[in-house]
Amino acid sequence: MRAILPLLALLMWATDIPAGAWLRDEGEVFLSFSQTAAIDGDGDYASVLLEYGLRPALTLGLDAGQNEEADRQGVLFLRHRLDRAEGPNRLAAELGLGTSEGALTFRPGLSWGRGVATRWGQGWVSVDTLAELRESSTTPVLKADTTFGLRTAGDALLIVQLQAGDYPDATPYLRVVPSYVHRMNRRTFVEFGLSTGAVGHDPLAVKLGTWLAF
Repeated sequence: MRAILPLLALLMWATDIPAGAWLRDEGEVFLSFSQTAAIDGDGDYASVLLEYGLRPALTLGLDAGQNEEADRQGVLFLRHRLDRAEGPNRLAAELGLGTSEGALTFRPGLSWGRGVATRWGQGWVSVDTLAELRESSTTPVLKADTTFGLRTAGDALLIVQLQAGDYPDATPYLRVVPSYVHRMNRRTFVEFGLSTGAVGHDPLAVKLGTWLAF
């Protein structure tokens, strides 16, 4: 029973966070806007994420963004549950189609997540992997985000994310992105974070975001 309690606690508010392996309930909408601004150097990026629960086991989404060089990305995706919604683990697969830096892009992905109990409160761990197959290149872009999250007693979220990626003809990168997410009301969250490169040449950056759930 103790193993199930953190999972139940997480599922009650998983629809208020970027879902990954946790799909949106039918009819639910999640919308986030974020801006990452480098403190010294290049690295500014603006993004929008929209997720909508089409069915209990199917989520429709849009992942879009633009960097300081006006390179745009926009991918429409469908995420499907692979587990039976039982037990502590969650597993989902997605397929996306759109454009990235002007090239037609096909984007498959796989996500795993698990609710956990800690001495500081209920939390979760998740791994989201993506491969971007671009028309302009025979070598895929590979990305993997590992997230550790904790819900505090005050209903705020403490998140640490490790963002890894490998682009053709570029040095692989690993970013560390800690953030604090404050719940303003039942539907609105504000995110404050930092981003710094552990591997590669990413400059220190500040991340600000707004989440809406309805």
